[in-house]
Amino acid sequence: MLISASALRAQDSLQVVGIRSPMSRGEQPGFAIRIPQAKPKELGSGWKKYVRSQSKNSVSLEGNEWIMNRGPVKGLGEDSLISYARFREEAGATLGEFFIGTDDQNFFTGEHAKAALVRSWLREFGVQQYREAVEDELKQAERTLDTYEQELKSLENANENSEKRIRENKRDIDRLQSEIGENKREQEMKSQQILDQKKTVALYPEGEMRDIEEKKLKQLEKEKRRLEKDKESKEGDIDDKEIENKRMDKAIDENTRNVIPIKQELIGYQKNLVADIRKKLEGIR
Repeated sequence: MLISASALRAQDSLQVVGIRSPMSRGEQPGFAIRIPQAKPKELGSGWKKYVRSQSKNSVSLEGNEWIMNRGPVKGLGEDSLISYARFREEAGATLGEFFIGTDDQNFFTGEHAKAALVRSWLREFGVQQYREAVEDELKQAERTLDTYEQELKSLENANENSEKRIRENKRDIDRLQSEIGENKREQEMKSQQILDQKKTVALYPEGEMRDIEEKKLKQLEKEKRRLEKDKESKEGDIDDKEIENKRMDKAIDENTRNVIPIKQELIGYQKNLVADIRKKLEGIR
């Protein structure tokens, strides 16, 4: 039975059918197969390798046709054969058209004695190429799933690390607040010492003893300024840690309520997709 190439869309996706179609040697009988997911460029390269695996014949691209030079082909008998093949993309698949015969004036029809052998030979090629396309799809889907799972793990680790950091900051804040309390007490003592030292300085007239006591006063005032700066530094550290904790709390909340659930949903979808592709691959015969 001869049908037009366009009618293949209604056929079994891996069914080889007889066609009659224009090609470089005029309108000729031939065979066609629609291979889902495959791309014309990859099919051209695949066809060349397939022919080389089945024969010693070379294949060259001339225009849009892959031409096999004359020679016997394994599985198609002892006859010296020639073939023209071309591939074009359509609706998520590639249509392969093949014109095979003893010479470029005598191409096999769908009723030829070798038609069954040719169909089997071409279908084997179609199955091989469809399987490779689906295997590539599966590898990409598995890579995507792996990426999603790594991203989820990173989000969970980020939450754990932030929670750990928040606990560390809280411990540091408690310690700093305790040190600030001690600092305040030391400042109060230092203020009293300064006040007492001022009274002592006032007891002495100008002279060596007054100079000694004034030096003691200056040292006490210097120590108090150091305590004040230390307190300001610790208060700044507390502010920084509280700001950091608020930022991390917000990030944890966003991850927990939104980002992680979305990622988990994507992983669930991707796992189903991988399972579907594996099922599809197992069904290719």
